[in-house]
Amino acid sequence: MPESDDRVELVVFGAHLKGGPLVHQLTDLGAQWSGEIDTAPRYRMTLLPGEPPKPAVTRVPDGKPGAALKAHV
Repeated sequence: MPESDDRVELVVFGAHLKGGPLVHQLTDLGAQWSGEIDTAPRYRMTLLPGEPPKPAVTRVPDGKPGAALKAHV
């Protein structure tokens, strides 16, 4: 895919991680991987209501348990 000024940096989690079942939704659009990161330990994966349910990354309130989540850039 040609270089473009329309590129944006995107951080993905879950099924969109490199090697995941939905990665094709990104690579079909020309996504390129630039590395891995871990979030601060203040987040958790949750499910949004709907059919089918969709995952979301949410920040936990102060004093509540969270986790460092692996993500790809």
